[in-house]
Amino acid sequence: MSKIVDERIELTKHKIYSEVLSILLLFLLGSMLYKQFVLQAEVSAYWVELIGFFGAIFYILIRKIVTGSFTYNRAEQRSYRLLKLSLIYAFISTAIVIFGNTNQASTLKSVLFGLIFFIVSLITHFLLSNYLIKIGKKRIETLESKYDDKE
Repeated sequence: MSKIVDERIELTKHKIYSEVLSILLLFLLGSMLYKQFVLQAEVSAYWVELIGFFGAIFYILIRKIVTGSFTYNRAEQRSYRLLKLSLIYAFISTAIVIFGNTNQASTLKSVLFGLIFFIVSLITHFLLSNYLIKIGKKRIETLESKYDDKE
């Protein structure tokens, strides 16, 4: 005898699991940043957190591409949102690199390095995100053509 489960209950469970995963990833990231910048520990002190964090992010990315759920609906929304996310990513990564830099170089060198790092990380994030979205779109088209032919 099979037990019938309401879809709304399953959807609520999945939302809860997703929220817990987000919280855990934030704590892992916070733990790594705390150990690196406050405690000034070696990478070996937070190696497990590093593997866990980036392993989970990589797994989520691959699963979203394989299942065909890594996409944006409209092209204009995608470009604007990607630019906004790239700016946020570039700002945060530049701030981490500048504040994590322990050698006391001249102010001009620090500003120049920060500006170059900001521009490079902005362009890299934007291009990489666009490429991943194109891969996701191709995967969706492949899945649609695969299942449309069977009907």
